[in-house]
Amino acid sequence: MMMLESTATPLAEQEKRRALERKVEQDVENLQLLQSILFKSNTLTERVVGMLDSFDERLLKLEGSILPIHRSTQKLTRVYDNLDKTSGVINKIIQYMDLAPQEDLIISKPPTQSSLEDYLASIERMKEALSYLEKATYKATDRAVVQLKEVVRKAMRQLDGLFKRTLALCSVPIDPILYADGDIPGIPEADLETLSTLSTYLNAAESELGPVTDHIKIYMDIRSAYLIKSLHGLNEAAHAQDFKKMDVYKKGSFAFLMYTNCLFKMLKTEREAIIRLIPRSMATSVISGVVNAAVDAFIETGDAIVGRGKRNIMKQDSRDVYLLLDVVENLGAAILEYEGVVKYAGAKGNDVVELVTSCKGACQFFFKEFIDEFKNDKVKEQSLSPDGTVHELTSDTLTTLRRLLDYSQTVESLLNPHGDSANGQPEAMYKFFTEVLDALSSNLETKSKAYKKPMLSVVFLLNNYHYICKILRLTPLGDLLGRDVEVKFEKLLAKQKELYLTGWKPALECLMDTTFITGGKIEKTLSKQQRDVIKDKFKTFNETFEDLYKAQKSYAIPDTDLRAQIVKEVRQIVVPLYNRFYDKYSNVEFSKNPTKYIKFDRQALDEALDKFFDATA
Repeated sequence: MMMLESTATPLAEQEKRRALERKVEQDVENLQLLQSILFKSNTLTERVVGMLDSFDERLLKLEGSILPIHRSTQKLTRVYDNLDKTSGVINKIIQYMDLAPQEDLIISKPPTQSSLEDYLASIERMKEALSYLEKATYKATDRAVVQLKEVVRKAMRQLDGLFKRTLALCSVPIDPILYADGDIPGIPEADLETLSTLSTYLNAAESELGPVTDHIKIYMDIRSAYLIKSLHGLNEAAHAQDFKKMDVYKKGSFAFLMYTNCLFKMLKTEREAIIRLIPRSMATSVISGVVNAAVDAFIETGDAIVGRGKRNIMKQDSRDVYLLLDVVENLGAAILEYEGVVKYAGAKGNDVVELVTSCKGACQFFFKEFIDEFKNDKVKEQSLSPDGTVHELTSDTLTTLRRLLDYSQTVESLLNPHGDSANGQPEAMYKFFTEVLDALSSNLETKSKAYKKPMLSVVFLLNNYHYICKILRLTPLGDLLGRDVEVKFEKLLAKQKELYLTGWKPALECLMDTTFITGGKIEKTLSKQQRDVIKDKFKTFNETFEDLYKAQKSYAIPDTDLRAQIVKEVRQIVVPLYNRFYDKYSNVEFSKNPTKYIKFDRQALDEALDKFFDATA
């Protein structure tokens, strides 16, 4: 066994050694292969490097050969480009130099709205040519520039003509009254667009070519004439309106008010058109040129109205004051509503404002004259009605105050121009109206003294104070003045009633008698002296009553309520006393002919009293 083991061990080692030797031999072969490959790689590298070096040499030689050719080619390219550009410029210059005669064929035909687009395109081509040629420094282009400018000027004159024709067609005078309740139509939108386009070109031509167009003057002349002719009828109506033929002026009926309304509407329309058509720098002067004549005519008419109003007020004719108040109210409102138009009109706008100021001054002059009228001595010398009826001054004064209420806000602003009322109430009007009524009352008292008959004087004041009280009670005038003023005149009326009844005192005293009693019984048989007393009382009463009856039949109390009140109060104090006196002595033998003294029985007295203040009875 030991033998076998020792023999196996050397064999294994030998086998291991041979394996290692085979591996080494394999590694050696691999190394030799790698060395062979590396050698071949180095050889190839050397060849490639050689080839690259050869390429560098060849490229350097090629560059040396091609670079001069390249540079020559670039120069040739630039020369070609310059020649091409020069050819284009020359062709364009030639085209522009020949453009004037070509475009003149288009420009010579007057443009219309339908052909305007092509016409303007022609102008644009010429303007482009002019802009190009004017920048060129070639003397040969000077003639072409002159020709082009001439054709452009011709084109502008043609546009000027189209502007005038288009504007004239949409400036036919209208009747503004037809548009009193709405806006007055301006230039139609399509025409306005055309005019705006034309205006743009014409305005540009002014700066580019100098004064070649009159379109601004054309616009002012045509639109100014349009305003004047359209408003002429209203101007004439305002001048011709005759208020003397009118019983009462109706608020708002003055033709000048319609004139005012239409004028401002038309001015607004003109302003809107000018803003669209005219450059801002020229707009103010153009609006003045358009509206001056129309506003001058309006101011002239307004001044004439104010002047006439002042003259009539000085003649104590107050009819014009109402239309002046109407003018102040309406023209003042129009100035506020169309404030932008008024400012835009410049000096003419100021003239319109001044007209309102003049109207206000005339109205304020009336207020002063109205008060002074009662204090004027000439008023006291006016003839009085012989029947003591309501004086014209009273009715006119109350009518005036009532009509002034229709313009309460305007009147208040004129009487109180600073507007410093503490509670917003028409305090100035209240003060003015009460002052007028106080002056009227004083004037009536003075007038009453001109009557020679005291009873007629009383009837005169009765009529006038009753009229005042009635107006205060039944009209808005009383609402303004309040109960205190009404009570004041009711007291004045009551005082005159007392004075009137006092006038019956002589007749009533005749009916106050002493009953004759003897032995506690009424005497049926009277002495001569007693009979004479009764005869005298009847006679005196008859004479006094007859005098009053005759006189007061000629007096007038036109108000049926007042007449009924007075007759009632007379009946209340006269009839009971007379009836008692009549009943007492009608059956007493105080005379052989009683009918000689007893002129009235109960019925006759009533009938006689009913005929008082009745001239037809």
